[in-house]
Amino acid sequence: MEIEYCDSNKWITLSSLTLHLGSSSQLPASSCKQIALNYKSSSSNGQYWIKPAASDVPFKVFCDANEGWTLIMKVDGKLPTFYYDSKLWSNKETFQSNNLALDDKETKLASYWTLPFTEVRLGMKVDGTIRWITLSYTASSLYSLIADGQYRKTSIGESKWRSLLPRSSLQRNCNKEGFNTRSTHSTYGPKCGRARVGFIANEQNNCDSPDSFVGIGTQHLTYRNSAGNYADSHPDNGNVNIRAIGYIMVR
Repeated sequence: MEIEYCDSNKWITLSSLTLHLGSSSQLPASSCKQIALNYKSSSSNGQYWIKPAASDVPFKVFCDANEGWTLIMKVDGKLPTFYYDSKLWSNKETFQSNNLALDDKETKLASYWTLPFTEVRLGMKVDGTIRWITLSYTASSLYSLIADGQYRKTSIGESKWRSLLPRSSLQRNCNKEGFNTRSTHSTYGPKCGRARVGFIANEQNNCDSPDSFVGIGTQHLTYRNSAGNYADSHPDNGNVNIRAIGYIMVR
């Protein structure tokens, strides 16, 4: 059996051997999880077409097609693109959406506001190695958790967050984790450490003026770091500013 369809200005012929869910805009999957469930270990990681129910059109993403993870974004901790205060966290606009690989090139895909999930996978690349952690959290999209700026708690614990990076360092108090993690102090809040998804800590026994964090979408008034680990003011493993490549995936 063969099927022909028009892709832009040319006709493409699909044989029965190439009719793979997610292989074209004419045959999108609902998510990378659907591809993994349908094809088990026969699919390779890479670019696939998906069309979640909340999307009017199909679009390409990077899939971990064996485990069913869909890429949402990549953040370069050395750049200000995805600072906590960036509008990219609160809008429904893509950013460099052709960067579809687990590399160092920043991206934000339409999956940010269209894809529901029950798990979030966070990765950080330092010295060429990616370390991963998983959060159990159910939402209609990552946008629905982050865009309104409301704090939403997670409870995986400090050691899990620290495992994302080698030589991590944090202050000893506050220990607040989740989405939109920040100080609510009117003076210190806009200046101190904060994370769109992550863990913050403080020298004092409160969360007013945190000067250390591990996370993605991070920001501090003094030091440039949008993904990774920053710590000063007597942290437990010395002052650090480790800027990572951060990855967010969901399933």
